[in-house]
Amino acid sequence: MRAACASFWEADLVFIGRAEVTPLGPGAQRARFGVEELFRGPTGGVVEIVARGIGGSCAYAFVHGTRYLVFARRAPDGTWSSFYCDPTTPLNQAGEGLAFARGVARDNRGVGSLFGAVLIAERARDGQVGLPEPVGRVTMVIREGTRAFSTTTDAQGQYAFKDLVPGRYTLTVSELPGVDPIPPATIQIKGPGACVVHNVTAVRRPPR
Repeated sequence: MRAACASFWEADLVFIGRAEVTPLGPGAQRARFGVEELFRGPTGGVVEIVARGIGGSCAYAFVHGTRYLVFARRAPDGTWSSFYCDPTTPLNQAGEGLAFARGVARDNRGVGSLFGAVLIAERARDGQVGLPEPVGRVTMVIREGTRAFSTTTDAQGQYAFKDLVPGRYTLTVSELPGVDPIPPATIQIKGPGACVVHNVTAVRRPPR
């Protein structure tokens, strides 16, 4: 399950509601919710989430009569879906996700964060690529307009940027010996408290 700080700003709708479930056949259901508390999204009132392929996909299976913290996504046809890979969960188990949602609702001035790791795999002369290993002391620079911040990966190859105001950033990685230049990445901090995970994996060219 992905962290609430990542999923909240990718969801189109986040709310608390009690599920009224109608089976639609094997592996399918319709869950109808009266929205009790809305944290993100354009709608209150009633939301219907249709799940198909339950048991063989990431579709969330709701239990009738249970109250949930729901992270939902809207399809182009206007229907709503919810997935196990997001923090949708029964309300009595929603501690971290609920605390995050309520914190964002109280304060829209907050900042976000970016973190990840830099890894390098070795390519042998026969073309085989080994398992990637972390690389320390790699300089990472993130920019937004005229502002720039830098950090260095630790011995485990990990890096972090904190206190980033919402916006669109460009992340660059310093050159690594024997590795083709790594193109810049665009990172978007979508809202207060949002976190983004961005890992960089490169392949070192084999010796001549």
